[in-house]
Amino acid sequence: MNDQENRKVKKEIISIKIYFDRARMYLGYINFFMLNIVLLNSSENGFLANMVNQNRIIWIPVLFVFYAAVLVFIGFLDTKLGFRQEEMRNNATHNPVLMEMIDSINEIKKEIKKDQKND
Repeated sequence: MNDQENRKVKKEIISIKIYFDRARMYLGYINFFMLNIVLLNSSENGFLANMVNQNRIIWIPVLFVFYAAVLVFIGFLDTKLGFRQEEMRNNATHNPVLMEMIDSINEIKKEIKKDQKND
């Protein structure tokens, strides 16, 4: 295998990993919803569990919409409070390609400031 073929295979593997990670994220949402249904059914409050079990066609979609709204709200808070931005900044500092680009930009800025002072 030559270098170009190696890069193509590597790109395909990375694409599959990205697809897998995205699917895993959605599976996590489904798992979270199912876990809450199990928790609700096993709760000591028999009335609530019976109500959900007897009217599954109504309650399962209602609970799904409720959980989706709660997840969107949590995601909104996560973004508004800056957790997402800070997480992305932290991830960026561990990305060697991005750090190389930032270093290059900083060098260019220094050169521009140096040239402006000399004028």
